[in-house]
Amino acid sequence: MMNSKKRKIKSMLRENKQLKLYKKALKSSNCFYLITKIASIFDATISDNELYQLEMNLIENINDQKIWAKVFYDSSIFFKFPFNQCDWKSFGLFMYYNWGVATFKKNPAKNTSFYNYENFNDLNAMKSNYYNNWINSILNTKDLEFNIYIRKVLNLL
Repeated sequence: MMNSKKRKIKSMLRENKQLKLYKKALKSSNCFYLITKIASIFDATISDNELYQLEMNLIENINDQKIWAKVFYDSSIFFKFPFNQCDWKSFGLFMYYNWGVATFKKNPAKNTSFYNYENFNDLNAMKSNYYNNWINSILNTKDLEFNIYIRKVLNLL
């Protein structure tokens, strides 16, 4: 199911002539279709159009950490219970910092992200904090299969 949703979103991006913009904005293939992939992992009941809008909102506001938090929260509303109750805003912020690291490492000399050599460790500490908040919220669901879901998400990164 994940691949079919991903293909559909890619097709919608291509039809609307947004695919190049999408890839250029995200820069890291690990971030491509991430909202769509995570929605599939958590059996979201979200429509293709809503996923497309969330993906577009992200790339149109790629440097806004609040948008990263919002799009993951907005998609989580459609996740199956109890995972729709988790801290998806923290996951979105974690992904924002993860994206920042990926763009920084790709070419530090031409870096346009907010990461630099002076703040790298401090920002990674913040990234770890958001990750821990998200993990703790997954653990608090007390779902017996939480580990499977965490591994599936981490395999995307």
